[in-house]
Amino acid sequence: MKFLSKLKEYSIPNGWKITNLIDISEFIMRGKSPKYSNDKIIPVIAQKCNQKDGTLSLNKALYIDELSLVGYNTQQISNLNDIIINSTGTGTVGRVNILKENLFSNHNTIVYDSHITTIRLIQKEINPEYVYLYLRSPIIFDYVEERCEGSTNQIELYPKVIMNYAIPIPPLVEQQKIVKKVNDLFLEINN
Repeated sequence: MKFLSKLKEYSIPNGWKITNLIDISEFIMRGKSPKYSNDKIIPVIAQKCNQKDGTLSLNKALYIDELSLVGYNTQQISNLNDIIINSTGTGTVGRVNILKENLFSNHNTIVYDSHITTIRLIQKEINPEYVYLYLRSPIIFDYVEERCEGSTNQIELYPKVIMNYAIPIPPLVEQQKIVKKVNDLFLEINN
């Protein structure tokens, strides 16, 4: 809550609001410990898939036993535009990514392990790419580092902390403009 009140100290443009992440999400929850298989059919996104360079790769993924998928509910199966956060481990905790179409090119179904927290947004009101970019910002990274719990090598970022992330929300059209501008700037930097 201190973070939300700190963010409210800043003036925001008319039409914007500051809210907690849970208020714009269908759910925020940890994945599940899977029963693994040698059959490479359904990949499991783990911390090592969420790369330091900002990419999300299934090259290092393990695979779930297809029969155990029966024990999963729809929230535990990945969706396009899910935002994921590494929730365990020094050096990887707080790493954020978003599931894009290319990830599903070879797999219809993907699940998350218990070291990944999934954020599924209310997409009719929110541009997932906007939230993803915001969650990658230094202000959030500093907030994450201050709120992790546990021992040095096994620190945890719990969903209850993520739920309370404060986020400034502009109107949807403005969110789309911001995403385009940020992506254009990244393109310029990388060229």
